[in-house]
This record gives sequence, C-alpha cells and structure tokens, in this order.
Amino acid sequence: MKFKIGMKTFTKQEVAEIFHTTVRTVERWVESGDLKGIRTAGTGNERSTIVFSEAQIEDFAELRRMKNFLQSLSDFSDDAKLAEWTRLARLAGLDKPDNP
Repeated sequence: MKFKIGMKTFTKQEVAEIFHTTVRTVERWVESGDLKGIRTAGTGNERSTIVFSEAQIEDFAELRRMKNFLQSLSDFSDDAKLAEWTRLARLAGLDKPDNP
C-alpha cells in the first residue's frame, strides 16, 4: 500500500490503544508480518517510523478474528464446546445449505 496525501494514519501507540495491548506487541505483529504498515522516511535527527492506514488495521483485525476462530475450532475435544458451536451455527443459519 502506498501512502497518499491526506490519508488517515495511526501510530503504533494508537494501534496499541485500539487493540488494548502494548506498543511492543504491535511491534511483534509487524515483525511477524501479520500487521502491515507504511514506513515513513526519517528527516534530519528524526528516525523513520511505521504508521498504519485504516485499511491495514481493518485487514489485521479480520486476520485476528480468523485466527481466533480457527484456534477455537481446534479445541473440540470438549463436547460442551462443540455443542455450543453447533448451537451458535444453527442460530446464525450456518447449518443450512446456500440456496441459489
């Protein structure tokens, strides 16, 4: 993603606040490649930094939701959890085939 003039961006601190975590955790997400950012050029005594667009934050939030969902699926050794997932799927209509 390229930086566009006027694009709303967020700092690591702001992203940490959005996800209720620490700046170090945001840095780990960037290092792992899960969270994409835009590196800004440093000028003079200023070091370069990374900022994040709304789209990048939304993509990362979706990735986290998917990872959490897949993690929860792997924990079906507990019959009660499987029953609860089945109940929620029925409530959401996910147990019915798509009708064209």
